[in-house]
Amino acid sequence: MRLPTLAMRSRIVLLLLGFGLMPAILLGIAFLAERGELRRSAMDRLADAAASLSDTIDRNLFERYGDVQAFGLNTVAHDPASWRRPGADNPLVRAIDEYVALYGVYKLAVLVDPKGEVLAVNSRDAAGKAIRTEGLYARSFAAAPWLGRALRGEFLVGPEGLTGTVVEPPARAAEVAEAFPGEDGYSIVFAAPVRDQAGTLLGVWANFADFGLVEQIVADFHARLARSGMPGAELTVLDAGGTVLVDHDPVARPGPYRRDFGVIGALNLVERGVGAAAAAVRGEAGAAVARHARKGIDQAAGFARSHGAMGSRRARLVQPGAGAGGGSLRRDRSDPRARPFAALRRVGLHPAARPLDRRRVRPPGHRAGRGDAPPRGRGAGARHPRRGAAGRDRPHGLRGGGVP
Repeated sequence: MRLPTLAMRSRIVLLLLGFGLMPAILLGIAFLAERGELRRSAMDRLADAAASLSDTIDRNLFERYGDVQAFGLNTVAHDPASWRRPGADNPLVRAIDEYVALYGVYKLAVLVDPKGEVLAVNSRDAAGKAIRTEGLYARSFAAAPWLGRALRGEFLVGPEGLTGTVVEPPARAAEVAEAFPGEDGYSIVFAAPVRDQAGTLLGVWANFADFGLVEQIVADFHARLARSGMPGAELTVLDAGGTVLVDHDPVARPGPYRRDFGVIGALNLVERGVGAAAAAVRGEAGAAVARHARKGIDQAAGFARSHGAMGSRRARLVQPGAGAGGGSLRRDRSDPRARPFAALRRVGLHPAARPLDRRRVRPPGHRAGRGDAPPRGRGAGARHPRRGAAGRDRPHGLRGGGVP
């Protein structure tokens, strides 16, 4: 059978079509051959991001772990003449105000006796503005969990023997909310016993750290992800059981981060069946595709278990678009391959941190006692060696990725 002869125009069209389709076919074959490797690379990136976010938060909180012990070494806190004396003429109150100003992350710093009665508390906030804390002197902290744990020696202990501080999960503190009208008081409490030079127990020092220090780290981390091509990433921080502590979703909720207590402290992703969250809480690390508990969509999630600087456990998940907490998840709508979660993490400290050296963590304004080296250049208005400008902390300035 003789085939029909094609006109010159038809031949040219077929040739052009062949030349046009051939590159697409070759690219498709190459993509199919490399698809598995591209997927592994993308998932590895999510897992690395989860671990990086977790480590950044750990290192920041590790410094807070040592602060409270260092503050209690100031011998002005050991002098009964400075106790129960609110006012700027009290050297102990002035020292506490200076700590709050220099470190910039504490809402309240309270010294109580073993019965829970307040001996001293800051009278100014980190910006130097007067706050109403006189009423705390009439309040008892006898029922506060951190006080009982500190007196019983139930500290958060690290793998290298670092110990001495109680770390409470983040929660709304009524005393913080009262001192700062209009705020919710969401804080992390770091508490440690205070002893005099003879080793006699005098009381417990408690620092109420603004949980905004963790939220700001998450926001800064998201900004880095956005610059690297993932502007739609979500970051979620979970506690050790999988409950959300930070829910950072700038696409769904643009503008400054706002806490939603319908989610914070209330939504448990493990109970909602999020596989990546469950894997992180179990101590696994890696990346997987998991279903978003509220949006009902599948997303790629990187996750990593954090043991914290003190050995406290938490999990993190990272997806191109999720958040951080006791664990963290990250999700990214800009990536069509994967809509990720974030990192799950429970507030804790860097597992590789070295044991606390009391000789190296003297706080500013520390009054030398027996065996103490005198402080140098750290009075009010002095330039902080880490924080720069006098009286202002930069708790979220990144050191190799995020810790002051």
